[in-house]
Amino acid sequence: MPAPVSVVVASRNGAGRLAGLLPRLLAQVVALPGAQVVVCDNGSGDGTARMAEQAFAARPEVPAQVVAEPAPGKARALNAALARCSGEILAFLDDDVIPSPGWLSSVVSAFSNKNLDGLGGRVLPYWDGPPPWWFTPAVAGFTPVHDRGDRELAYSLPGPLPVGAAMAIRREAVERLGPFDPELGHRDGVTFGAEESEWFFRAMTSGFRFAYRPEAWVLHPMEAFRPKAAMRRRAFAQGRGAARMAAAIVRKGLPLRRFFRGPAGGREAGKTAFFYELRFLLAMGMGWEMVQANRQPASRLV
Repeated sequence: MPAPVSVVVASRNGAGRLAGLLPRLLAQVVALPGAQVVVCDNGSGDGTARMAEQAFAARPEVPAQVVAEPAPGKARALNAALARCSGEILAFLDDDVIPSPGWLSSVVSAFSNKNLDGLGGRVLPYWDGPPPWWFTPAVAGFTPVHDRGDRELAYSLPGPLPVGAAMAIRREAVERLGPFDPELGHRDGVTFGAEESEWFFRAMTSGFRFAYRPEAWVLHPMEAFRPKAAMRRRAFAQGRGAARMAAAIVRKGLPLRRFFRGPAGGREAGKTAFFYELRFLLAMGMGWEMVQANRQPASRLV
C-alpha cells in the first residue's frame, strides 16, 4: 500500500481559485487510501474558508480540513497547515494551478524510490490565448513556470530548485530540518518568494536528495503575467526575496557560495533585451532590500 499523502494548499483571498482547484484535487485524493487535504486560509476576506468547506462537503469521504492562519505570509500559512498533516508524504499546490489528472498518483509513485527525499513537479504555462511574443523560456524563469523537459533530473546546487506551485517532500525531512522560514515568502501582495527555495537549499546542503519529476505536472494560469509592467514588478520583488533568502542563509551559517544562480541563469533560449531588463530589475530589488535591511531592524522587514 502506498504511503499516506497530505496535500497542502495555502490561500489568501483565493475563493475563486479554489473553486477551480479543489474539485479536481479531491477527485484524485478519493482514489488514494489515507490521503488528506489541508487548506490554510491566510487571513482572507473573500470567503476562502467557506468555499473550501463547501468543496469538502461535496466529497465527505475525503479527510479534509481548513486551517486558519491570520498572520499574513505564505510561509506561516504553510507551517500552520503542516501542523495538521498526517501523511508520510507532504505534497503542495498553489491555489491557482490546474493539476493533471494523474498528478497525485505520480507524486506518490515517485516516493517508491527510498532514496528520494522530495520532488519538484513540472509547471507548464496556461494562457487564455496566444502567449505574448516576448515570453521566451528565459523570461519564463521569472514566473512560476518550471519546465526542465521530459526526463527526470536530480537537483543540484547552485541551480534551479523545485517551485511551490507543485512540489512534494517527505514528512521525515521536515521533522529533521524544521518548517519554512516565516521571515520569507509572499506577503501583503508582494511576491517576495523564496520560502520554498530556502527550505530546499537548507535541505540540500544537509545532504537530502530531490528530483524533478515531469510526470507530476500542472498547468499554471499566466494571464496575470501578460502585461510587461507586471513582469517588471515581479522581477524586482523576486530580487527582494533573493536578498532575504541570502540573509537567511548567512544567518543560519549555510554556504552562501552555493546560493544564487538566478532565474534563467543557464542555457535557456530567448535571452532577449526584455530578459536582461528583468535581470537588471532583479538585481535592483536585491540591492534595494539590502539597503533597507541596513536601515531598520530585521523585525520591521517581516
